[in-house]
Amino acid sequence: MAMVVDPLRSAHKDIPEIKAFRVYPQEYNSPTLNECPDGSVISEKKLRLEKWGSCWSRYYELQVEYFMNKSAKNGMEILTQNLWMRNLRTTTASLQIENRQAYPETLDNVTDRFKEVDVPGFMAGMQNREAMAASGTGSNNGENSEGANANARRVEKIGNACDGVVEIVTGKIYEGITQAAKKDLFA
Repeated sequence: MAMVVDPLRSAHKDIPEIKAFRVYPQEYNSPTLNECPDGSVISEKKLRLEKWGSCWSRYYELQVEYFMNKSAKNGMEILTQNLWMRNLRTTTASLQIENRQAYPETLDNVTDRFKEVDVPGFMAGMQNREAMAASGTGSNNGENSEGANANARRVEKIGNACDGVVEIVTGKIYEGITQAAKKDLFA
């Protein structure tokens, strides 16, 4: 016997979606052609495989009845209303309380990283580097190692600031993809 909890359908229906299945004996063959585990008949092979998998004829669905004592019911209410189901139902991850509180701090952190960047110094260093490359001078020809180190630190700071922006944008893209997937799944 197998039990399956479907978190996405549970979130959509606002109740836990639990199904149970049992395997037929090895010698069993259904008398109804193309009978699926839920008792329906799907004649198109592709649809049958998409919905029930390659072993669709080897198991059947059991009816599930719910019984909970008071303690179990309280625990389930906490889980369904306050944790995983709430997280799946939210429009975007940015609307979750934890993320709403952390987002301004994340933006401030990235802003502070950009404030640390000496843009004029970086641009001057890059122009100086290009001029040295054009004239054939550089680190092999007595380039000022202190200036090169300073420019390397500037490049590192810009990289750190850009990494912060990438993290924020990646999160927003992930949220968009998740919402599109939920919309398609429950359409």
